[in-house]
Amino acid sequence: GMIDGFAAAFPDEDILIYEPQRQRWSLYFDGSDVGLGSADLDAFALLRDGSLLLSIDKTMGNLGGLGPVTDADLLRFQPTATGQTTEGSFSLYADASDVGLEAAAEDIDALAILPDGRLLLSTTGNFTVGQRPNLLRGASQDLLALTLTQTGANTAGTLALYLDGSDVGLSGPPENVDGLWATARGDLVLSVAIRATAGSVTFGAADLARCTPSSLGDTSACAFDLYWAAAGAELSSQNIDGVDVVVVGSGS
Repeated sequence: GMIDGFAAAFPDEDILIYEPQRQRWSLYFDGSDVGLGSADLDAFALLRDGSLLLSIDKTMGNLGGLGPVTDADLLRFQPTATGQTTEGSFSLYADASDVGLEAAAEDIDALAILPDGRLLLSTTGNFTVGQRPNLLRGASQDLLALTLTQTGANTAGTLALYLDGSDVGLSGPPENVDGLWATARGDLVLSVAIRATAGSVTFGAADLARCTPSSLGDTSACAFDLYWAAAGAELSSQNIDGVDVVVVGSGS
């Protein structure tokens, strides 16, 4: 897309920075510089050491010398330079098939890090994880918590239902959660694929809504409010499908 005042068009493998105090956009991550030109970077989270966890929307045969990666894998990108000339290296952070995410609809399209270190995920469609009697099923509006005990090529960990989207008023493909960030106190800031109405709040694909949970898991409940309106930042015609918020002065 294009944003007035932004230096150039941006494709869907890039990450942009928006500074609300200055009402200014800039480029943080140029995906084509590091081999993602044919993919959509559809989920990411910033780590404290400056590296990125990310997921893409398609299988790639050999990304940055890493070898094959799928749309449900989590990659770690360690930058040596960001911005207009992005440089760095990829490594495999989590092999999704090792924790049961293998089907086409189980593409990870939203990613956040919880205050306790667990990873929060959402998928593009319905998911089925595990075996009876511990079979875990859900849909694109649900959130999963991934507790990792080992990362890399031999990933080990467990998935659990974190938020039942239908319990809090999210349902169906238009309300697919495709952007996600967790605050320090555990509130969930999210974006959806097309449009959603939860409680008294209606928001579009480029807006961010905040869910303040009072209950999680199989019986989920939360209060919604509008966290950020895209129209004021010239982004209302786009779809935010990955988000992370850096609170200035927080050290996070």
